[in-house]
Amino acid sequence: MKTLSFAVFAVVAFSCGAPGPDDTKCVRGTLEADLVHAGPLTGPEVDATTGKLKPGAYVLSSTYLKLTTSTKGQAAFQASIKAITAVMDAQPGLAGYQLATSDECLTARTISVWKDEASMYRFVGVQAHADAVAQVSLTSRGGSVVTHWADSETGASFEAAASHVASAVGPFF
Repeated sequence: MKTLSFAVFAVVAFSCGAPGPDDTKCVRGTLEADLVHAGPLTGPEVDATTGKLKPGAYVLSSTYLKLTTSTKGQAAFQASIKAITAVMDAQPGLAGYQLATSDECLTARTISVWKDEASMYRFVGVQAHADAVAQVSLTSRGGSVVTHWADSETGASFEAAASHVASAVGPFF
């Protein structure tokens, strides 16, 4: 997904070396004012014409990542996203996914939609994802979290995900 890689590159390019964001203004339950979607919701259950998920019951997962300000950590994040997006479309049970980033808050948000919980957990063990998890102490500045919930197609938005991320009890990384 070329658009995704470009948006991630923009976060890296504009944030390296800059002072960290004001975390009192950038909170996980509130979407960032400058949030940029790296592309539309995409995947096998997404209608190409409308960009919406087909009606149904799904398991949704969202990550809220407070990105590090270090150049090394930013490069690791960019490499992780590139590796994950390269394998994402081939994941059994995937319905759709999307990434968004904020330069002002130096955050990344993901949403992935799965046909069932087993498919979501299988993806967790995929090498590209496992490698990204192993790098989280390098890519996160702390306070990042992942959560998942059951919902219909109407829950596949960053607005809905922010609400779930806000009520997540951890673990935080």
